[in-house]
Amino acid sequence: MACIFAPQAIELILKVGGAFAAIIYISSISGVRMDILISVAIGASILLVAGILMLVISWKDENVTLKFLKRIPFLRNFTDRILPFKEQ
Repeated sequence: MACIFAPQAIELILKVGGAFAAIIYISSISGVRMDILISVAIGASILLVAGILMLVISWKDENVTLKFLKRIPFLRNFTDRILPFKEQ
């Protein structure tokens, strides 16, 4: 599963970077308002963090991953399911 999960995380990070670069290029040509650019930057940052977290989860040892995930409130319930997922 890590063979599928890790490349998907890398692909997400690359897509976020490409989309952000395209938005900057298009906004420089057409003069998009600054509040829209700030919204896009916040959204891209959230997706970038999600991609990085996917890589951390897939590459780190199970104990490190579980300790990290138990700190996130809405993921505490899923820690019992993630360990068998990574072992398979």
